[in-house]
Amino acid sequence: MTSRRLAAYMVRAMLATRPLTRRNGAPPLDTDREAHIEVAPDVVLNGRLTLPGTTPPRGVVAFPTVSREPLRSAYNRLAVSTLARAGFAALLFDCLTSDEKGSVVPPTDPSTVAQRLLTATRYLGGQPEVAGLPLGYLTTGTAAAAVMSAAAEMASDLGAIAVLGATADLLEVELERVQAPVLLVVGGRPDDFTCVDRVRSRLSCPNEFVVVPGSHKLTEGDPRPVRRALMLITRWFAAHLDGQPVAELIRR
Repeated sequence: MTSRRLAAYMVRAMLATRPLTRRNGAPPLDTDREAHIEVAPDVVLNGRLTLPGTTPPRGVVAFPTVSREPLRSAYNRLAVSTLARAGFAALLFDCLTSDEKGSVVPPTDPSTVAQRLLTATRYLGGQPEVAGLPLGYLTTGTAAAAVMSAAAEMASDLGAIAVLGATADLLEVELERVQAPVLLVVGGRPDDFTCVDRVRSRLSCPNEFVVVPGSHKLTEGDPRPVRRALMLITRWFAAHLDGQPVAELIRR
């Protein structure tokens, strides 16, 4: 399946699972609004805060990305939609500005991205719709080290973490300081197991390791592994952010 066909499939899947009406007891539609996060003078990150139809949200998940067009990515939109259908607000944001993406060496080092995630976390604390809600972090492999670094700084103020795709740079993080429960989802490549074993040996927080074959292919191939991985991630947040079951809130 080509990337274009996968994107179309994911958009259709999202539309199919959204309610068609707000009447007759149907849940209200999710709402999106732009987010502008100032991390330094003249350095503003763009994002989107999605609020679920439920009131109030069960929790809020920060989803930092380091990619070309994260707000238009079919995978990212599917992740946010899955979280919203389960009652979670989600902040999807780009850790790089447009100018930085065009630079020869964009600031994608884990330290910089981690500090920007912490700034985005403070931004969420100032948004009345989500302020004070249990907080989770979601990341894919490209930003995993930065997210875990930020999680170490957050300590017990963070409720849960989900990482899709393990990368070797995770081993450069002070994993011993992470306190929030961690879910690691990998696609099952040989190097995944070695990396995850080393990561888990250094984690003192509750953690789980799940293999979803094919889930590392985020833009090509069969989309069902990605959907299954997102379902497991959402259940992880449900268990650790508010302790409520999510099975009845997401269509299989």
